[in-house]
Amino acid sequence: MQAPGWVVTEPRPRVGLLGGTFDPVHNAHIALAHAALSDLVLERVLWLPAGQPWQKVGRVMVPAEHRVAMVRLAIAGEPRFAIDESELTFTEHGVKVADGVMWFDLICGDPACGTAEFRITELNPSS
Repeated sequence: MQAPGWVVTEPRPRVGLLGGTFDPVHNAHIALAHAALSDLVLERVLWLPAGQPWQKVGRVMVPAEHRVAMVRLAIAGEPRFAIDESELTFTEHGVKVADGVMWFDLICGDPACGTAEFRITELNPSS
């Protein structure tokens, strides 16, 4: 179901970026990604597991390869979900945002991602 007032007239592909440590990945992450697919009329959501984010330096985390494996298991079966591992070595978005694509940055509004409130920002690589 499309969000009220959203009319897609743009011929460019629409892709959501969902970054996080995913330590662990949980149902709220999956719910956000599914809501973004339908409400924002996205073609796919790229999951971007973070390596060691600056705001979590010093915190003990599950090793990145295990968090990536958890995300792979969680998104299996949804062909519109994919993983981009470029964030594992960056503290900010390391994914290359290409022209010709309408990108949406999906940001969890709650540090624990325990709510369904999220900020959604359109990224414009041309600006």
